[in-house]
Amino acid sequence: MAFDLDQLAALAYTAYAEAVGGRAYNGDPLPAWDALPDAIKAAWAASADAVRLADAGQLESGDQG
Repeated sequence: MAFDLDQLAALAYTAYAEAVGGRAYNGDPLPAWDALPDAIKAAWAASADAVRLADAGQLESGDQG
């Protein structure tokens, strides 16, 4: 199954939220994906895209995209 970038970003954020018990570094609860501001979603999408590119061999360690 192929995921689009928004789906990958949401998947990554959800995995992160679960890994940290649903809490930010300061103990505040993390919002659900749908409640995040667009800028934060875009940052997660950029992160997911970098991982996708690296996995496909299209991004070298240390590249910024």
